[in-house]
Amino acid sequence: MTGGRRPGSRQRRCFKPHRLPPSPWPLSPDRRRALELLASCPREVHTLMLAPRLLEEDLKMNATPIIKSIEEFIAAVRKDSSDWDPNEPKWFRGEPKSNTSLVPTLYRKGLAQHENALLQTFRARASGYHDVVPIREHTDQWLFLARHAGLPTRLLDWSESALIGLYFALKQDSPVVWMLNPLALNDLSYGQPSAVREFPLVWHDPDPNWDPKRVGRRIWSRARPRKVNPAFENLRGAWENDVPGVLLPVAIHPTYVHSRLRSQRSCFTIHGKSKSGLNTLVPRSMLRGYVVDLASRRCMINELALLGITDSVVFPDLDGLASELEGRFLYSTTPGGGPTHLLAAPDSQEPE
Repeated sequence: MTGGRRPGSRQRRCFKPHRLPPSPWPLSPDRRRALELLASCPREVHTLMLAPRLLEEDLKMNATPIIKSIEEFIAAVRKDSSDWDPNEPKWFRGEPKSNTSLVPTLYRKGLAQHENALLQTFRARASGYHDVVPIREHTDQWLFLARHAGLPTRLLDWSESALIGLYFALKQDSPVVWMLNPLALNDLSYGQPSAVREFPLVWHDPDPNWDPKRVGRRIWSRARPRKVNPAFENLRGAWENDVPGVLLPVAIHPTYVHSRLRSQRSCFTIHGKSKSGLNTLVPRSMLRGYVVDLASRRCMINELALLGITDSVVFPDLDGLASELEGRFLYSTTPGGGPTHLLAAPDSQEPE
């Protein structure tokens, strides 16, 4: 008898490994093969053999590290950014652990519908409270100054310094530090990798003469799309009732309108159409979070001071000096030692 199979015998089933799409998390070759096999296996194999083990590994891989010292923090940053270009910047932000992580104050406080009124009123009155203010048409500088003064905006504060990001986190009762790959974020926001690895000029409109009313006329018989600078579009959204803008935030460098921006090595992400937290909008491959152990908080504050990260360095003015001196003398009189507080300022990285 040829062909077929013997009566009563069971046919052996062979499964062709299913090819997985690109993963936002790093996968070893062996792990990728295992996951591809898992995706092509019957449901009973998922349940009985591979799924529990792989799920456990996934949880371990994606767990948020608990940091107990500055050495552990630097080691974790070095490890997690090992796949990033070492010549490109990394940005850091310190804030309290919350359900609204990486959400700009404007959205977290429910003031999005008042954004334009807040900015216009601030611009109209600021000259009466500050000696030097930007030119009226420099809307980017007005936005930076407003954020520096504590006005709720769509900007999210970051620093190019890992230790300054940690400094702001340690001001909180539940400290968290975030590390961002800003150029990778911009590639995602632009929809494609940029040929020139640099930050956009937030005030630059690449196509100022483009007129939608002329599209379709004879002189524009070959209508072309408008050239777009996503950073400029998100900036326009802040001043034009959220009409312009791209979907995702864009990483930008500010104009230093105050000495604190320089000393804190400040940089920003500017939100667009999506109002969600940045951690829900981008893959883990470009954004990592670190929780600081509360029991180690005071020791890490002392270590930062030893490394030169103090109130008067981060806030180079009389407020910073006064806070640093107060902490120094409280240190000498507090049982157990250690500074009892760090300066809280309106332009800090903590959510207001």
